[in-house]
Amino acid sequence: MVKTTVLDAINTKVAELAQQIEEAQKAEKSVGKLKRQSRALVVISDLIEEFVDTEEFTFASESDLQQMIDCKKGKRLDLGIKSGDKLMDLLQKYSDVKDIYNKIQKECEKKGLKIVLDHIE
Repeated sequence: MVKTTVLDAINTKVAELAQQIEEAQKAEKSVGKLKRQSRALVVISDLIEEFVDTEEFTFASESDLQQMIDCKKGKRLDLGIKSGDKLMDLLQKYSDVKDIYNKIQKECEKKGLKIVLDHIE
C-alpha cells in the first residue's frame, strides 16, 4: 500500500461521512454508526501517520481496510437468468451462494419468469 494514497482515501471518506452525519442530523436520523465509522478511520489514519515510516507498506488486513474505506455492503450478484435456463445448472453454478434457490425465485419474479419443473420459462 502507498501511504499517501491510503491517507488521502481515508481523509476523503471521513469528509464524506461528516457530510452524511450532517444530513442525517438534519433529517433527525441516527448518526451513531456513521460517527463510529468516522472515528475508527481517523484512528487508523493517525496510526499510519505515526508508525509507518516508509512510503510503501504492507498491512495484514489490507482488504479489511479497503472495505472500511470503500464501505460496500458486498458485491452484487447478477444471476443472469433467462428463459430456457435449467434450474439444476443454475443451482450448481451458484452453489456457493447462500439461499440461492430463493434468490433465483426473486430474480425470476423481477424478470416476469417462473420456475417450471426443472427449467425457467
